[in-house]
Amino acid sequence: MSDVPTPLRTPTPSPDSPGRGPLPWYLLPHWPWLALVVMVAGYTALGVSQFSAELASWHAAAGREEQLDGNPRRALSHLDNAVAHDSSNGEFYRWRAECYRELKQHERALAEYDRMAQIRPLGTWGHFQRADLLLLLDRRQQAVTAAREGLAAFQRTGSSIGTLGGAQVLNGVAYFRALAKLELDEALPQINEAIQLLGGEARIFEDYACLSFWKGDYPLALKMLSAADQIHARRQQVQVAALEGEQSLVKQEDIRRRIRNLEESRCQVSYRRLLVLREQISQLEESQTGAARDTETEREQLPEQLAAKQELANAEQDRIETEFQSSIEEWEERALPGEAELVDLMRFYAMVIDTRGFLYYQREEFAAAFQDLRLAVRIGEAAAKDWLSIQRGKTTDLRELERERRSFCRSLATIHYHRFLVASRLKANAMAAEDRQRIEELGHQPTPELF
Repeated sequence: MSDVPTPLRTPTPSPDSPGRGPLPWYLLPHWPWLALVVMVAGYTALGVSQFSAELASWHAAAGREEQLDGNPRRALSHLDNAVAHDSSNGEFYRWRAECYRELKQHERALAEYDRMAQIRPLGTWGHFQRADLLLLLDRRQQAVTAAREGLAAFQRTGSSIGTLGGAQVLNGVAYFRALAKLELDEALPQINEAIQLLGGEARIFEDYACLSFWKGDYPLALKMLSAADQIHARRQQVQVAALEGEQSLVKQEDIRRRIRNLEESRCQVSYRRLLVLREQISQLEESQTGAARDTETEREQLPEQLAAKQELANAEQDRIETEFQSSIEEWEERALPGEAELVDLMRFYAMVIDTRGFLYYQREEFAAAFQDLRLAVRIGEAAAKDWLSIQRGKTTDLRELERERRSFCRSLATIHYHRFLVASRLKANAMAAEDRQRIEELGHQPTPELF
């Protein structure tokens, strides 16, 4: 019998023998329970977060509805709840600022923009809103600084300053400087640059002429086209003189290109003048057909007027074909800008011309101010007649339309107020009285509160 010990082995229980039961839960490994707790907590937090964001959006939407209904206090209650559920949405602060502005709580409105800036950098219009509030609080230097920051924010976006948006931004900064009566020497070239970005005064006159053409005001259309042609002609003379004194071949070619562009612009003005003359001829021919209704004197004058207009039209057509060496057929293929497009442009043209006029007023250059503001009023009123009907086609929300209408009326009233200031200074009492009446018709009073 061997002395080697037999290894111990754990006996295998038989199926019929009672085995050992499962361990109690507190003796099991802990990590599965921890994982389960973390998973449940995560899903719970995610659900709460999503619910909170949805609740914030609901309150924000309800607040905006109350704001559109003209209830800024009730809107604030909803927007406060929106911020409580989602404090990272910058739009909520902007909307609260708008409500505080409506309630004339300007300090609190300004604080909302400061909170918004802690979440994300303010854009151009956010800086401009701050500038506006700072002016209302009579912090003029800070307002101008905020306006300049708005320009810097626009430039940081990489947007071209040569776009329409660039002209709007330059106009805004120049206007804040004029309102604050600070940095006026910097503001004047700034607003002139904005006007040039729009195509210059010649472009404004041409578009105003086109709108007058669509409205059937042919004498005004011809007057505006003549003013545009004179501007182009003066610029062309300057370029021709520069070409004669330029020695560099590269610069000579650049000047020639400018001259060609000016010639094309003058040709366009000439063609549009021909269109107006043709319409006047058509009107006179219709009047001649129905001359039995007119007086004898009018019947005698019609042939002379018709012959004079025909002569002008022939001269204009000859000018296009000989002086500019172009063809009528070529220009007939180019469509005129539409009336709705022109109305939108007129509103902005009126604003930039008004800014320059008001800037001249602040500089006490009253003659130049009067000239600009008189034009701004005419352009603004030309847009006013059709602007609201055009807006009705863009929105079905009557409350939003009413907000747009009030904004437009305030802008137009402000332009009239600027002319009222200049007319009063120049003792043009009849015009000042006309402006006062129009401001009141627009729902305002001729006071600095219009700013």
